[in-house]
Amino acid sequence: MKQKLLKLTAFLLLLTGLASSCNTECPPDCPDEYPKNISFTEYTLLETSCQWQNLPYDEKVIIINSSEELEKYISCTEGGYPAVDFSKHSLLLTSGKLNNGIASIAAKKLQQLSSNKYELSIEAEVYSSILHKWISAILVDKLSEENYVELKVNCVEVEVYYPIDIAFEEYSLLDPSCQKMLSSFGINKITVINSNRELENYIVELKNYYVCPDDSYYPEINFSEYSLICARGMASSSPADVISTQLLQISENEYSLNLIIRPGPLLTPGRWLTSIKIYKLSQNATVTLNTEIFGL
Repeated sequence: MKQKLLKLTAFLLLLTGLASSCNTECPPDCPDEYPKNISFTEYTLLETSCQWQNLPYDEKVIIINSSEELEKYISCTEGGYPAVDFSKHSLLLTSGKLNNGIASIAAKKLQQLSSNKYELSIEAEVYSSILHKWISAILVDKLSEENYVELKVNCVEVEVYYPIDIAFEEYSLLDPSCQKMLSSFGINKITVINSNRELENYIVELKNYYVCPDDSYYPEINFSEYSLICARGMASSSPADVISTQLLQISENEYSLNLIIRPGPLLTPGRWLTSIKIYKLSQNATVTLNTEIFGL
């Protein structure tokens, strides 16, 4: 009887050991427990001459598993972008829009919810009521095409300290072949354009001061997402150039466009013209123009 008890005890100890091994090392036949956190590394194009392109901004996660796929979403003016070893990793690329100014945005957590389902959590620090686009990219261990990644975006309001530098793109209003006429712009002027009709009217007005070929053109703008800020004026001597442009947000609905103008060596007055494209401004936003003459 004692011998049977000893055998039973040994058997129970063996089962306990197997269970402990399953909980710690989890061999292939051990069932997975969900959700579980998945490690990842941020992927960025900062400090390169590359930028993201062709993004849908639809708050869905794109699983990229090859260099050919990645090339569809990146363009470079020079050099290249950080290499990815797609034999070991996948790139999760996501983008979206928020009706807020974005102070920062970051991937916070990636969880596996089942054998082929994941959830990526993004946190955005927001501060105002301006439409902003956002992009996030992370590297993870290789995923298959059958995997699906849900996205969860959490907005956290943060205290903002003005002024804030606002990102913009330079925009060319006139074809390079346009020639200046002798007429003067007069006083400095700033114009905010929010529709194709307003842009067409502004171009017609500019043609009072420039002669352009019939086939000249200007780049199209999606005014549902962007605003165009145009400024023009005169310097004491020509040719005059805008050598520095800065857009500051000084309150929730107030902005300041700060320009440094460099006058030329000629004694005749010089005309200057500049324009920038930014994410859509609210209807009650105001933009003031401040100019400084280089060297004074």
